[in-house]
Formats: sequence, C-alpha cells, structure tokens
Amino acid sequence: MQDSFTTFDTPATGILTGAQFGAGAIGTTTSTKSYDTLATGTPAAVGPGGPIGGPLIHDLGRGLRLKFYAQITTAVTSAGAATVQVNFACADDAALVTNIQALLVSEAVAKAALVAGYRYRHGSTPGVVPRRFVGAQIVIAAAALTAGAYCSGLMLDVDDHADVLG
Repeated sequence: MQDSFTTFDTPATGILTGAQFGAGAIGTTTSTKSYDTLATGTPAAVGPGGPIGGPLIHDLGRGLRLKFYAQITTAVTSAGAATVQVNFACADDAALVTNIQALLVSEAVAKAALVAGYRYRHGSTPGVVPRRFVGAQIVIAAAALTAGAYCSGLMLDVDDHADVLG
C-alpha cells in the first residue's frame, strides 16, 4: 500500500476471528476504528520553510477522490464454505452502528480465494458521504471462520504489483 491516510483495521486489531467479530461468527460487524469526516483543525503552513500537508486528511466530498482498500493479511479458513464481504460504510456515530449505510459494496468472496495478499476491488469514495463517520463493514456468511485477518483504510492510490487481486 502507499499514501495511506487512515486505517480502519490493522492486522493486529482486525483479526477476523477476534472478539470484535464474535470469533468469526456469521453476521455483519464493523471495523475497530472509524474516521470522522467533520474533524476540525488547521492544516500545517505551506510555503518557504513550512511543512507541506497537515493533520487533516483530504475532504472525502471534494478534490481528489480517495480509494478504499481492504486486504487479507492472514489467510481465511473455515470448516464450511464461508464467504467474506468487506464494504466501505458510513454512519452517524464513531462505532458505525447508528444509521449505517454501505457506500462501496464488495462481492462475497469464497474462503479459498482469501489468501494473504488478496485485495478486494473497490472504486473510489463517492463524491458525497451522507453520514459523519466512515469505516469498514464486514459480512461473514455461509459458515463461521476459524482464522483470518485483514486491514482496511483510505488512501490516494495502491501499489499495483505482485499481489493477488480479486
């Protein structure tokens, strides 16, 4: 990955079989972190002697569109024919519970394809994000998982070499 702005889940906290995912149980859960699109602050000064950039990531609704990424970091396993879907979602609260809405929906991918390095195919973030907080929504279907981890977040672009693309 490159140019990562915000991370919703990391391999350490995004274990698909972790407590926040009900030990990989069938159902829908959300990422362990979210990004507040209404965060306030002052970007760092730009100019001679001043640093470029600042503490705020790009506004999701204007300028250069960001990409949502979701990548498997530890192969997914299951005793059954499990599928995993990872969506870019928004909600009214940081826990991604109140009025959650999927904005970019992935296909449900079979466990056999979910090897380390697999990246879900998502487009760029929409021009309008109707809720304040954004994050990832995970949907486990058909069978519970016994192992697997992923990471997800927002970035300008992704590396395009030697990974397994969905």
